[in-house]
This record gives sequence, C-alpha cells and structure tokens, in this order.
Amino acid sequence: MVFVDLNLVGEAIRNYRKDKRLRLEDLADENISVSTISNIERGFAHVKQEKVNYLLQKLGINLSDLTILEQNLQKKDEHIALQLTALESWIVCGEESKALTELNGLKLADHHPLAARVMFLKGKCHHHLEEWKKTIHSYYEAIRLSRLHMESSELEAACYDELSRTAYHRNDLNQALAYVEKGLHIKLDETNTKFSLIQNKAHYLLKKGRTAEALKMMKDYWSYLDKMTQIDLVLGFFQIRVKLLLSTELWEEARMYAEDGIELAKQNNQYDALCVLWGDLGKIYAHQCQYELAEVCFRTSQVFEFHVKDKSALISTYTFYGKLLQEQKEYELASVLLTKAIQLGTKYREVEDLVRAYLAMGQVYLVRNEASEAMMYFHKARDLATKFQLPTLAYDAIFQAAKVYQDIDSDKFVACTVEMYEMQMTMDNISKENLPTHKPFKA
Repeated sequence: MVFVDLNLVGEAIRNYRKDKRLRLEDLADENISVSTISNIERGFAHVKQEKVNYLLQKLGINLSDLTILEQNLQKKDEHIALQLTALESWIVCGEESKALTELNGLKLADHHPLAARVMFLKGKCHHHLEEWKKTIHSYYEAIRLSRLHMESSELEAACYDELSRTAYHRNDLNQALAYVEKGLHIKLDETNTKFSLIQNKAHYLLKKGRTAEALKMMKDYWSYLDKMTQIDLVLGFFQIRVKLLLSTELWEEARMYAEDGIELAKQNNQYDALCVLWGDLGKIYAHQCQYELAEVCFRTSQVFEFHVKDKSALISTYTFYGKLLQEQKEYELASVLLTKAIQLGTKYREVEDLVRAYLAMGQVYLVRNEASEAMMYFHKARDLATKFQLPTLAYDAIFQAAKVYQDIDSDKFVACTVEMYEMQMTMDNISKENLPTHKPFKA
C-alpha cells in the first residue's frame, strides 16, 4: 500500500483514534510501540509500511475508509489555509486584534503542516499590538515548528526578518542585525523574504553608521529590483538608497533616486513612500541651500499626513521643515511642527529622530532668548542619546548646552567640556571599530 501524503495519512489515523477515544498505549503491543504509532501519526517517512498496515488493521480501517478520511482532511486543511490567507489581509488593514482572536481559535497540533504558519501570523499580530514578549515567543515557536517538519526554510527566514523588526522597534540595533544575519545564513532563492532581509540589514547598518557597507549592499542588489514582486519592497530599496546618499552628501545622485522613487510611488499609489521620498527630497534641497524648493517638498510630504499608515515617517520631515522655518524666523510655525515631531517620536519610539527634534526645538527657544526652555530640550536630547548610545547626537546636545552655560555658569561649562571630550573619545573608538580590516601584504 502506497500513500501519497504521509502527513494526511498520519493525521487521518490520529483523528480516527481520538474519535474512538483510544490512547497510544491502548494500541501498542509487542508488534508496534507507542513511539512507532506516534511517528506514523506525525507522518514520518522512515516508518516501515508493514507497521502502518498493522496499525490500520488494529483500528479496523480499510483502504476505502482511509481514502475518505484523507479527502475530508484535505478539504479541512484547504479551508484552514484559505482562512490564514484571509487573516493576513485582516492584519494588513489593521484588524490584528480580531485576527488574533481567530488564530487563537485554531487548535492545531504541532505536527500539523500549517501550525508554523499560524504561529508566524500570531507573531505579526502581537507585533502590531506592541506585545513584544509574545511577539518573540510566537516567532520562535514558528521556527521550532518549521524545523519539526523539516520544511520551509523560507518561513524560518521570514521569522528572523520579523524578529529583527521587533528588535529595531525596541531600539536594539545589535540584536536586529544579529537576527538579520541568521535569516541570511538560511539558503534562500531570490525571493521577497531574502530581499527584505537585505533591505533591513542595509537600514540597520545605516543606523549604526556603517554607511559604506550598507551602500555597497544596495549597489550589489539593485539589479534584482525586477525580481521583487512587492512594490513596497522595491520602494523600500529606493528610500534606503536615498538616505544612504544623503548621509554621504552625494546630493545630485540622491536627488535622482528620490525623483525616480517618487514617480514609481505615484504610479502605484504608495502614500507612505511618497511621504518619505518627498521629505528626503526636501532635505536634499535644504542641504543645497535651495530653500524655496525644499519648502515645496516638505509641504508636499505633509499632504500625506492623514493618508500614511506609518506616521513615524513624518517625524524627520517635521523636524527638517521646522528647522527651515526657524531659519526663516517663522518661530511659531516651526514650534508647531517640532511639537508634532516630538509627539510622534515619543509615540513610535523613534529615538534618533526624537533626539533631533529635541535639538531643533531647543534651537527655536534659544533664538527666542528663552534659555531655560532651550536647556530643557538640550538635556532631554543628551539624556536620550546617551541612554541609547548615539554619541554624535549626544555630543551635539552637550555642545549646545555648553554654549548657553559659557556666559552664565562657568562650572557647568567646564563640566560640559569634559563630557564633550569623553563623548569625542567614544566616537573615535566607534570610528576605529568600523574601519575595514585589511590583511597584511605578503611579498
């Protein structure tokens, strides 16, 4: 007797046994052990056929009965698979709480072929709900179940990709990079999961200040854009490349990619990407001192305020636009925009953007001769940047505070100077760590 789907056969036997209220021990004897019965029910291919036949005989199942049981199970699994696909759509449109309720109602055994996917989707729900411990637990369970079936390295890689996002949202860049590396070590075809891992790695490297390494990754994989089937993934590559070129002050090249990305986003009604890319284009023009063009871009980015799903994309735009308005002495409007940036930065825990917003707000109060208010924001920026190991931003905050203390408090000025020296040493050490290593030349 040959069976096409061992998983279905095993599940059919298991369900039939449970319907009869029989334990594994009730069926075991000198010819078949509990462990062998368990392996049959889990669909393990190494079990001898005569053992399967013997178990079927003990249960009183004939071939026609088994065929009907298999067909019923196949229909049931098809229903569950469609249900999971539907729930993915629920999660996308923000109904993660309802989706989680449905997922919790699916009581699948560990050996079920869809069990890993259920746990993966639970992880997504918990992530959207910011239930971080449950998120991590769900993804690790999905990895365990995936390995249990010796299947779908794609799903395991996707779990590591999502775990990296979780670590990033918790402001743990080192852990985010570690998860991405685990995902990339899994052998994958040229799939969206692989490209998502690459995109996220480049993003985390940018945040770590390893710009050259990240830019090389983008250049190496740019020719693969036509293999990506998700438009948000393609646009993600454009956004990261623009940010990398911004950080290396390659303004014209950054502008070219920003404009190309905007055109692609317009064609596909991708509001989040439009919001980010218009904001970045504004930054490019601002750095080139083309302030009127910058203002057009920033105002355009703001148009998407009520259309974007990821409101955190607006933080840096509000901050930059606020700084531009401050230079134009539009202090009230600058303050309004920077307040929005601070509120969003706090809500979404975007630490780096939040620190920049604090610094910009401090500058607004400083030029209005409100030193005490300015110092409050500089200290907030310093404390947050120090806590999350952002030495360059911490240095900027201490420097701004030192300029204020220089004329009013010599002791605090000296303390700031010492702190700036210590911060500079930290930055120097980080720069040395990020330098590329070369093997010595051998004659």
